[in-house]
Amino acid sequence: MELQDFFGLAGAPVIIGLLAYLKAEWPEVPTRWYPVIAFVVALSINELIAATTGKDPLLAALLALVTSLLASGFYSQARALAGK
Repeated sequence: MELQDFFGLAGAPVIIGLLAYLKAEWPEVPTRWYPVIAFVVALSINELIAATTGKDPLLAALLALVTSLLASGFYSQARALAGK
């Protein structure tokens, strides 16, 4: 494995930002859909990176799962630290 295989993890802040935008613009979307939306966005980002760099699509899908979990963990920690 090379460091280039993990470029998709950098998309976690993008996912957090997109979910914050979604919450602000469409508050009627149920919160149970946020993890699914985070995974779909992460999957799109990681598969695009895999396609452009010639990496394994399965590895990109697994990395998308890790990235979406990372993004939701960052968001939860930020809320906990902010006291909200």
